[in-house]
Amino acid sequence: MAVPKQKQSKQRTRKRRSTYIALTQRKLINKIGIVTCKNCDARIPERTICPECGQYKGLVMKKIKVESEKTVVRV
Repeated sequence: MAVPKQKQSKQRTRKRRSTYIALTQRKLINKIGIVTCKNCDARIPERTICPECGQYKGLVMKKIKVESEKTVVRV
């Protein structure tokens, strides 16, 4: 059975672990699909209600208040 010749430093151990953790997190981020809303063409994560128009699969799930545009007068 193989036996290490020297003790591995804490820095080396932690560096190896951090790389592994970063790779797994990157893989998880890539699995989340981003799609465009069919109603307003906003980019949203899949299987969520659109924050822009409040629709999910063509059905209105929540009503969104539309703020009236105010004209800004600068002096």
